[in-house]
Amino acid sequence: MDLNSKIEDPGTAEALADGHRNLTRRLDDLRGLGLLPAWSDTMDVAGEESLQRLALSLIDLLESAQRRVIETSIQLLSLRELVAGVLNMRTPEEVAKTVSLYLHKAFDHERVLVGVYDAEADTLEGWVAVRRGSPRCSSYRLSGSWGGALRDALSRVGPIRSWQDDSLLPLVEGSDLPACLDPFLQESIGPYIVYPLIGSAQERSGALGILAVARGFGSPTMDGMDAEILESLVESVATALENVILDEDIRRQEAFRTDIMGSMTSGLLAVDLEGRVLTMNERAEAMTGYPMEDLRGTEPKRLDPTGTGILALLGRTLAEGRVDRRRDTALQTRDGRSFPIAATTAQLRNPAGEVYGAVMTFEDLSEIKAMEERIRQLDRLAALGRFTSGVAHEIRNPLAGIAAGIQYLARHLDGLPDQEENFGFIEREIERLNRIVEDLFQVTHPLPPRRTPEDARALVDLAVRCLGTSPQERGVRLEITGDSDLPRVPADPDQIQQVLINLIKNALEATPAGGRIGIEFSTADSGTAPHLVIRIRDTGRGIDPDHLPHVFEPFYSRGKAGGTGLGLYVSHGIVERHGGELLAANAEGGGAVFTLRLPLTSYDTTETTG
Repeated sequence: MDLNSKIEDPGTAEALADGHRNLTRRLDDLRGLGLLPAWSDTMDVAGEESLQRLALSLIDLLESAQRRVIETSIQLLSLRELVAGVLNMRTPEEVAKTVSLYLHKAFDHERVLVGVYDAEADTLEGWVAVRRGSPRCSSYRLSGSWGGALRDALSRVGPIRSWQDDSLLPLVEGSDLPACLDPFLQESIGPYIVYPLIGSAQERSGALGILAVARGFGSPTMDGMDAEILESLVESVATALENVILDEDIRRQEAFRTDIMGSMTSGLLAVDLEGRVLTMNERAEAMTGYPMEDLRGTEPKRLDPTGTGILALLGRTLAEGRVDRRRDTALQTRDGRSFPIAATTAQLRNPAGEVYGAVMTFEDLSEIKAMEERIRQLDRLAALGRFTSGVAHEIRNPLAGIAAGIQYLARHLDGLPDQEENFGFIEREIERLNRIVEDLFQVTHPLPPRRTPEDARALVDLAVRCLGTSPQERGVRLEITGDSDLPRVPADPDQIQQVLINLIKNALEATPAGGRIGIEFSTADSGTAPHLVIRIRDTGRGIDPDHLPHVFEPFYSRGKAGGTGLGLYVSHGIVERHGGELLAANAEGGGAVFTLRLPLTSYDTTETTG
């Protein structure tokens, strides 16, 4: 019996009719859920043909559902990969661009907009992805007067759905909107959904940004599965965006602290509660000669071997909370040299107010201490100058009377040959005293320098010629080195030549046979004006360190026979009136070195013309 004959059976026909009605009812339920297309009159057919059509509809539905399940699984898998990726991104802009492209390509959303909100500047900045023939991704920035659902979503907790909540509210509106937002304007857009991206940090008020998905004008609304996937993505994107913003803030603050520490002109050293070094800035590294990594995690004993300097200050600050301000102490460098510093200490506290270490800032006082010593030396020289001026004036008149008396006695005792030697000795001593008095008057009543542009090398050559054959007779070699193209120096040639003769002559007398005198020329910039520098170095015994501070005082002669002790004093005064410096030191390897510094620009405080 074939199928048609079975259907003609009344019992079988009724059973098939009941089955047909049940299937039709189930299909209507599926159509109500939007899973099948609308009912067609061609489907309203009884018998075998109708059953075949119903069966094909169910097969299509099953196939469609299975495909959707597979697509959704793939999308969810890629969604997990996306979330893992955005958590490692470095900038909010990178997060916005990645998410907009992902939703556009992976989920085939026609129009996607992701933005990061800056509440302080009231700007929304991010990326849009739009399909217009071919996918296109562009950046945008909203500032000034802008509004719409994008603005409203920033103050909400949940999403805005255009087909449910605010059907008349444009997605975005305002003046001077970027052209890339044209597909999101009221006249171009269909259904949309906007999610606020809200972080978990309690101190943040409002949203970090927004995520919007839209379709073109006349398109159907989004189904439940699309909304569920978007909601699961929104929370992850908000968390990732918050992490990126916080990380960016931390990096910005760290860079700011690094810039401050690197720009400080003072050294900075921080220690923990046990006194171990936490950090130090570049200036501290340069001043001490120690890289931070050499001291990190250790007590800075190498900077204070005695433990009475910075270690004592830091220890007192850690133990007692004492703040020391500009305490004078010293640091020892990597090469063993010690230099004076002014140190300030304070405790380090965390946001809870708990002490976790101490910090010290310090300034190198070497130049200040040298300047203070220089000022004290100048004060001593000025006081001695005033004293010697008075002494010279008081000696000069009696000395003239003594000289006249000796000459009178010599004439009246001309017949006593045995007294001639005594009279000659007295006259020679009177002449020596007179030379000293004349030198003192030259110091206390100096002539102002008459400056002309001079060739410093020519002045040195002339000073060497004035010494005649003395260097050869003493077996001392003179070596003149330095820049060949030196600028002319404004100077009084007679006075500077007097200084050079005195310095070279002193070096010659201090150098033993077989020794060497080096005369070196150079230029230097002191920070205020360029200077000509002449260094005269001998290979003698040098200057006793105890005597160094006194070499420019009157009557200091380093034990020279027949010297008045005024040569360096007079030379120092001449150089000072030229606006320069005359310095004395012991050279490395032995011997003394005198440094003459003369400004290459006019110094007209005492300058006169004749």
